[in-house]
Amino acid sequence: MREHLLTDSYILSHSEREIATIAALISMGGVESMVHSHFKLGLSIGLSSLDLINIISIVEKEVDKNSAENIKPVLNNVLRNRIMC
Repeated sequence: MREHLLTDSYILSHSEREIATIAALISMGGVESMVHSHFKLGLSIGLSSLDLINIISIVEKEVDKNSAENIKPVLNNVLRNRIMC
């Protein structure tokens, strides 16, 4: 998948690629540290906290509720640390 996203980078914007990456990682489950990094990257390229919450909500509704639930504390941690800095 990564190769496909990078190959077709002219089709998707950087923000769109990051949204797709975050959604895919959340759906995989068990990769919390990677999602943590991508949450931070997403915020640094202009995604809002609401954008990240919406990604989780979509994964929760459409893909895997458990994976989405498990990642919520990761987002809370990223947002809490962002406010503290």
